[in-house]
Amino acid sequence: MILLLVGDEDIIRRGFLVTIQKLELRFDLILEARDGEEGLRLFENYHPDIVITDIRMPLMDGLTFIQKSREISHESRFIVLSGYNDFEYARTALRYEVRDYLLKPSSKAEIRDVLLRVMEEIQKAETESSALKERLDDYDLRLNQFHQLLLGDILLGKYADAEIAPLLSHHAISLPEQGEGFMICRDLEALYGFLLSSLMQYRNAVTGKRNTAAIESVHSPIDRAIAYIDQNYYKELDLALLSQLVSMNSSYFSSQFKKKTGLSFSTYLQNVRLEKAKNMLLHSDQKLHEISAAIGIGNVKYFCRLFKNYTGVTPTEYKRQFQISDS
Repeated sequence: MILLLVGDEDIIRRGFLVTIQKLELRFDLILEARDGEEGLRLFENYHPDIVITDIRMPLMDGLTFIQKSREISHESRFIVLSGYNDFEYARTALRYEVRDYLLKPSSKAEIRDVLLRVMEEIQKAETESSALKERLDDYDLRLNQFHQLLLGDILLGKYADAEIAPLLSHHAISLPEQGEGFMICRDLEALYGFLLSSLMQYRNAVTGKRNTAAIESVHSPIDRAIAYIDQNYYKELDLALLSQLVSMNSSYFSSQFKKKTGLSFSTYLQNVRLEKAKNMLLHSDQKLHEISAAIGIGNVKYFCRLFKNYTGVTPTEYKRQFQISDS
């Protein structure tokens, strides 16, 4: 289990580190960051299980850090570290699914109790996730069997009409026994649509989610997620939302998304936004803060920093370069 400590006050952060080490709570790795920006880099690289973060920090405050981290992963548990004057900030943090908060200074017992409570919650979630994975593995096995039936034996005419219904029934799919419905399903395209719909119903029964229009599409879930990002890049998007939209487990969605695009979800979303920003810089008279807001990045300083990391130049320099080349 990995723990990340984020805070600009070295004495307090190091004090927490020493206290937690003495508690011997079986952390495999404990990381430290002096501000939200450093914390965000460590978060993306290590995906910590638990994050303890201060609220008031330079460069990037704790609430912004939590919000940006949620765009990378929805699995980590956050604990907010706050002073008495920060209590309203701590309450605001609850909107980002912060699990708990600790007041400065905190006793060894308080730190232990909060960490043990969150660790127990993680272990429970992992047990449930393991059970769900087994059910999804069973789904994948059935899916492969369905594909073989659909694209192989059935559509190649290897089975008589009377044999098709028992075959599908064996794999938990029902087919009209007789009449017009059965004849419609004997049409190649209609049979494919029927089986695909049945597959999605089976998947939703396993994951406890309802059918949606998006799921019934013949395109892959990752393709639909990419199309959704391209059309809604300016909205507040995160991994949990996209995986829910395409009815996939968030961890599996994350791995498949990277396999398809070569990028993590957060990096892909960031690149789409920055490409849109490049286009706006060249083809509009909007100010930087307007462009930043239009692509879904509320902090213009953060936008400028991302833009320079992406292109090697600032937004202003980028626009000036193309103006010079056009003149």
